[in-house]
Amino acid sequence: MGHKKPYEVKDVAGKLAVGFLRNPLTAVLGIVLLALGWIALSTMPREEDPQIAISGGAVIVAMPGATPGEVENIIVKPLEKKLREVKGIEHVYGMSMDNVGIVNVMYYIGENREDSNLKLYDKVMQNMDEMPKGVMQPLIKPFDIDIDVPIITLAMYKKEGALLSTTDFTEKVKKLQNEINAIDNVAKTTLRGNHKEQYNIEVDM
Repeated sequence: MGHKKPYEVKDVAGKLAVGFLRNPLTAVLGIVLLALGWIALSTMPREEDPQIAISGGAVIVAMPGATPGEVENIIVKPLEKKLREVKGIEHVYGMSMDNVGIVNVMYYIGENREDSNLKLYDKVMQNMDEMPKGVMQPLIKPFDIDIDVPIITLAMYKKEGALLSTTDFTEKVKKLQNEINAIDNVAKTTLRGNHKEQYNIEVDM
């Protein structure tokens, strides 16, 4: 049997790999890279709930007496087309209902909220002349993800047999709401399902 020749590395990548394998500094370089990775992981700031500037707005246009199909064709679709021209808006999606159309927009992450809201308002106002007759003044409502997404929901109810009227119960819940609003870092609270006090007047003719 003839003597078998050793494999000869010819390509650049192979020669580079052989050089690293035979170099005594390779192990040292590996340890240094692991140490740098551990330091980067230890010093990198991390948050459980990072604050990301995500915001948008809603354009609400009312047209009394219009069907959802009419609202979609003469209000929502033309408005969506115009709003897509605004620089800084990433997503545009509309909804059509009886008497009203709503077009929601989302800005790109990191966009300045005030500037984007101003551009949204200007775009709607610049195209008011293209709105059909019978359309009411559009309502432009900016919203902020950091504020408009609830963090916690509390349910309040009266105990069975409690000698407390619905109105008094609502007033107690409102007082609790005011106390929660006074807590640091609480941006906004919303009360749902509350009963407002009402007075009925009957006229004896």
